[in-house]
Amino acid sequence: ADEHLQARDYFQLVAHEDAGVYPMSGPVWSFLADGAAQSDGIGQAAGKSAERTPAHHVAAPMLGEHNGRALGELLGYGAARLGELAAADVIGTTPLEGADMGGVRRMRREGRARG
Repeated sequence: ADEHLQARDYFQLVAHEDAGVYPMSGPVWSFLADGAAQSDGIGQAAGKSAERTPAHHVAAPMLGEHNGRALGELLGYGAARLGELAAADVIGTTPLEGADMGGVRRMRREGRARG
């Protein structure tokens, strides 16, 4: 409801695949766009209005969303190696059983060993 924050587009709607759409607080500052006039030191651009870069948030990544890029493209793991890691539950896109409340530690505490 704060008019000042609304006028500065402080709140941004962020869409997440699982969580839905939520307003998030915006960045604390923004940068002058390329080619904009330099500031006169008191927040006003000398000679013209300063254009600001559009600042925006992105949704948090999904579990394992960047496995292919990080392990494949950046580290050079092949498809066979990625398949081995997925089969061994080292990487994946779904939480392991019990991972919602401490995962393996909780399962051990409850006396359930992972098969």
